[in-house]
Amino acid sequence: MKNNIILYLNQDELFTFPIAHFLINELNHKYNFIIKLGKTSIRKKIKILLIIFFEGSILKLFKYYKNKMSLKELLKQKNVYLMDIQNNKDFDFGISINYPIKIYLQKYNIYNFHLGNFKNQKGSFIFYYKKIYNWNTVDLTFHLIDDKLDNGPIIRTKTINVKNNTALDIISLSLVHKDFFLDSINNIKKEVKHIHSYENRNKVNYEPSFLHILSKFLKNYM
Repeated sequence: MKNNIILYLNQDELFTFPIAHFLINELNHKYNFIIKLGKTSIRKKIKILLIIFFEGSILKLFKYYKNKMSLKELLKQKNVYLMDIQNNKDFDFGISINYPIKIYLQKYNIYNFHLGNFKNQKGSFIFYYKKIYNWNTVDLTFHLIDDKLDNGPIIRTKTINVKNNTALDIISLSLVHKDFFLDSINNIKKEVKHIHSYENRNKVNYEPSFLHILSKFLKNYM
């Protein structure tokens, strides 16, 4: 009998659904997948588009748009269901990918893929703060969640050189390094040790204001 996994997914057809489709395709011989969706706010979407536009990557974004994946396509795969009362069953574990809403602890473990390290790249808009702080690398971090934002035992990391990458390049890292996602999930029960659990709460990066984005653009590009 197959175990059940709950996937916490951002309702995003460009980057989240494609990586979820890949993972489900590779793992649905072992698991049933129940999908719980969360929506990014319109405000946040506009800010992301502004950053991409200011960096001159808007045409490249259309390439991802052409290859977008709908929820309907995602649900066509075997053993994949949307979360509702009827399938609110016991889960082996949960996986969060770009989920935009706080996830509360459950009786099962929930793991998250975070874009950034836990030393100074916690929080959101890491693709934006990369340029602000001149980061040369960004981590993909796979960790067990706890009750704090971007915190908990780190299971695996992968450090990626992003010195010459745009914000859009960083947003799309999950598609380029999808094997990291698959290997992390496949090794959950084998990874009994964690690397670090940084407790410094002063390094959380929060969603920037429209004024902050505009002022940084004028400073860096004008």
